[in-house]
Amino acid sequence: MKEPLPTPDRPFGFVPLAAGRSTQKPRRTGLTMMIDQGLGLGATRDLLETAGDHFDLAKIKTGTARLYGETVLTAKLAAYRAAGVRPFIGGQFHEYVYATLGSAALPRFYDEALRLGFASIEISDNVVPLSDTERVRQIRAARAAGLEVFAEVGAKDRRTTAPEMISQADLCLGAGADLVLVEAAELVVDGLADPAMLADLHAGIDPKVLMFELPGPWIAQVRACDIEALKKLPNDHLIYRNFFKFDGPPATSFELNGWGDDLVHDYLKGIEIGGRLGVLYSNKDYGCEWDYDWRNKRFLADDNTKFAVNIVLYALTA
Repeated sequence: MKEPLPTPDRPFGFVPLAAGRSTQKPRRTGLTMMIDQGLGLGATRDLLETAGDHFDLAKIKTGTARLYGETVLTAKLAAYRAAGVRPFIGGQFHEYVYATLGSAALPRFYDEALRLGFASIEISDNVVPLSDTERVRQIRAARAAGLEVFAEVGAKDRRTTAPEMISQADLCLGAGADLVLVEAAELVVDGLADPAMLADLHAGIDPKVLMFELPGPWIAQVRACDIEALKKLPNDHLIYRNFFKFDGPPATSFELNGWGDDLVHDYLKGIEIGGRLGVLYSNKDYGCEWDYDWRNKRFLADDNTKFAVNIVLYALTA
């Protein structure tokens, strides 16, 4: 295995990067794909200036290519190409054309893709099932039109076995696909990575033509951030009554607008872990108020510092 190399021409260049991935484009291995979910032209250029050295493929998601003005779309594609990034049309747009206009419309789809500046498309069956015969026919037709083909294997709506996906990959590569993309939903179980599936696919498909899609929050139980797990606490939650009694979260004299909506909220939020509260979130700035001089607190109808006692007691005993 290669030793990690420093890159002295970059900030903190003395810190080695991962040895298994080239820092020079075009890369043959270690390719990285991003999904363009509708970036404007300026945002695309900013992204490429900031991180363009670190990704190689840009999927123009679903049917968004149909919604741009031609000037904007062609300028976006040109910006990607100039940065050494290959933009390609996501497979669900190809599926939509096939499902609604039929196979007779696909040659026109390929010609339009090339005219606009795409050199690559994805062929998948996430929504519209394809027989093996139809999958091969579509890959060959796109290749014959002059397009590079990325073939996706696996499904979003059911669990596919590793042998099934390996067989699909062999079929796609034999038909002329340049790269196999594995549907992200196949790589997780209960929101966590499935190491056995990853190992089986890595062993059964040539890694040089294999790319794993990164699961995201569009897949059940996969979250972009645990803030999505924050739930309102009911006013009869144990934390409000385990020592001092409150009818809900005590108010403060200065409440921060933690939710970003210019409202004062009469509830707290939390994340439960294993049936107990593991994270407590407040927009009420309790910390600052608890730090007030005790002589000022004598004017409060109910000293909200008592709530701190409840929190500590809950953390120690719940």
